[in-house]
Amino acid sequence: MFFGWLSPLPSKKCTGSTITMMKASLQNILEIIGSLAESERVIARMYRCFAETWKEDESFWLYLAYVSLVKQVVTETQFHKNAIEKRLRECIG
Repeated sequence: MFFGWLSPLPSKKCTGSTITMMKASLQNILEIIGSLAESERVIARMYRCFAETWKEDESFWLYLAYVSLVKQVVTETQFHKNAIEKRLRECIG
């Protein structure tokens, strides 16, 4: 899934204040996405701790930690981060 609102970015090089504004906005988005990915890693570690604490529910907590959080969310977040960085490089050069 790609952020639909990024598709209108111009395919030609931008000029002037547009570049500065886009660069600042996209940099802020990248920082937020990085924070979200780190939050998901922290949550996954928390679930692993739950698995160690409650052995009777260990498989449940490990399933949440691995499949739901680490594999799906962090991978998807990294995909979006890479797509935004690519568009930023295309526009700014």
